[in-house]
Amino acid sequence: MSIETKSVGGLRHYYRTADPTTTYPGVTSVVDGVPKPFLQRWAAGMAADLALDAPDYIARLAAEDRKEARRYLAGAASRYTRMRGTIGTRVHDVAEIALRTGTVPDIVHPDVRPYLPGLRAFIDAVQPHLVRAEETVWSDTYGYAGRFDAWLQVRLNGDWKPDPNGMPRLLLTDLKTSKAQNAEVALQLSAYSHADKVISADGTESPLPTFDGGALLHIGHDGVPTFRRVDMGDEVFQHFLSLLDTYQWGRLTSRRVLGDVIWQGGDVA
Repeated sequence: MSIETKSVGGLRHYYRTADPTTTYPGVTSVVDGVPKPFLQRWAAGMAADLALDAPDYIARLAAEDRKEARRYLAGAASRYTRMRGTIGTRVHDVAEIALRTGTVPDIVHPDVRPYLPGLRAFIDAVQPHLVRAEETVWSDTYGYAGRFDAWLQVRLNGDWKPDPNGMPRLLLTDLKTSKAQNAEVALQLSAYSHADKVISADGTESPLPTFDGGALLHIGHDGVPTFRRVDMGDEVFQHFLSLLDTYQWGRLTSRRVLGDVIWQGGDVA
C-alpha cells in the first residue's frame, strides 16, 4: 500500500492509495501556521522592489491591463518562494546521492553549484552514514504525515563533536538551504519523531527507532555549512500539536460552525 500526496487548499496532504478519502495534513503545512508577521513586510518589499526595478515595464503593463499588472506585482514574493523551493529540491537530491555514496557528484547546474563545497566539507569532516532518506512517517494517533530528509548515523564524542572513535548516534536530520536557520525545524523533527510508523516507497510499514537526537544541516546562500543539534522533545511536540489544532480549525471546523440564518433584517434607511 503506497502513500501519495495531493493539494488541499494549496497545502500538501497525504493519503493511502487504498483509502484515498482519508487525508492527513503534511507536517510542513502544519508548521507553516507559525505566525510570521515579518513575511507580510517582506512580501510587500518584494513587490515594491519589482516596481522600482522595472518601472517602465510595469507602467506599460498597467496601461494595457491594470489587473494583470497588479497580479504580477502581488506575485513577486510567491514566485521567489517557488524558485527557492526548486533550488532546495535540487540540493536535497544531490545531498541524498552524496550521503549514500560518500562522494558529492559534479553538478553543472548553476543553482546547485554554490552548495557543493559546503556539502563536501560536511561529509569529509563528519563522515555520516545514511540509514534512511526521503520516506514517509504516518500518525493515525494524531492525524498527520510527513516526509523526513534523513536518518544519519554519526560518531560523536561526549561533547557531541565529530569523532571517528566516538559513540555512534542516530540523528533525525533535516537539510535546509534557507538564508537563515529557523527554530521551526524543531517542530518538524519533533512531529516526525513522534509519528506512529515509517512507510517506505514500496508500502512496507515499520516502527520508528529511538533517535539519539535531532539535527539540522544548514547550508545557507553563502554556502557555509552548519551542523547543529535540535531539540525535538515532548515540549516541542506539544507546540506542534497546538499548531495542528489551529490547522484543523482553519481548514475544517471553522467552515461548519456558522449555522442557518435565524433572522436577517432588510435595508436600513
